[in-house]
Amino acid sequence: PYAVILNDRGEYTWSYAGDPDKVFTRARISLDGQAMVFNSFAEDREIDAGTIIRVSFDGSTLTETRTVFGHHDFIELPEGGYAFIAIDVREYDGRSIVGDSIVEVSVDGSESRVVWNSWDSWTPPDERMSMDFYPQGEDWIHANTLEYSPTDRTYLLSMHNRDSVAYVDRDSGELLWELGGDASDFTLNAGTAFAAQHGPSLQGDQFFIYDNTDGGCCSYARGYTVDFENLTYAETWTIKGKNGFRAQQFGQVIRYDDGATFIDWGSAAYFTELDADDNLNWRADVEFGTIPTYVQPLAQIGAETPL
Repeated sequence: PYAVILNDRGEYTWSYAGDPDKVFTRARISLDGQAMVFNSFAEDREIDAGTIIRVSFDGSTLTETRTVFGHHDFIELPEGGYAFIAIDVREYDGRSIVGDSIVEVSVDGSESRVVWNSWDSWTPPDERMSMDFYPQGEDWIHANTLEYSPTDRTYLLSMHNRDSVAYVDRDSGELLWELGGDASDFTLNAGTAFAAQHGPSLQGDQFFIYDNTDGGCCSYARGYTVDFENLTYAETWTIKGKNGFRAQQFGQVIRYDDGATFIDWGSAAYFTELDADDNLNWRADVEFGTIPTYVQPLAQIGAETPL
């Protein structure tokens, strides 16, 4: 696995190679702009080896933070430390069920707390669920993306197997709302619902998401307008992926302030940037079989980097 930085010509300007028996799923530039921070897991999911690694760009310093039962995604917190997604495995009705939680941990790993977990919000369904992903049990939630709003002090969590996203208050741990899926607090009144999604973002009443879909020809980048007063949402923007390939893994949609959009097409193995009128600015393809996970445009970084 590699954490990399590319310039606007698709050239590598920085990279870090991990252990061949590990997996990286998220890399982020540190909030101070001086390092790359990424998560690392054992390729064998029976092994709990979750770690967040911070590497300075000159390679002179490296720190590691243990993330117990961590997987998929994390975010650096403004006051220090990290929040990450962790599995929460429990016995339920004679079955082993894999739920998920949002956990915060200090950089040195000495302090941690569970902000929220799925068991406090829902009950697993009666029907059996897939055991193809986690050897620990049935894959109930399969959370895959975590974002944080320091203004609202809230977490946005994508849950693949519920076809929904959760909005969680950081201080109280309360589930404020769920959008999408069978238990949605919002009613879709126009357009198509997303499913098996990744990479959501919420900007005011504008919600963007990569719709991997639970079947069909291809994947989609979708945008919705959310009416928080009347608890409805409507699809207002859609970009269809290339025909004949439904990306089952990863994907991401990022809307810039100027109306342009960056789309990471996940395991379809390409990226596109569109202008505010949805005209193609550029497209970059990666070697098929390589799976881009999550991407962070350098334009989003609020600090100067030495690169």
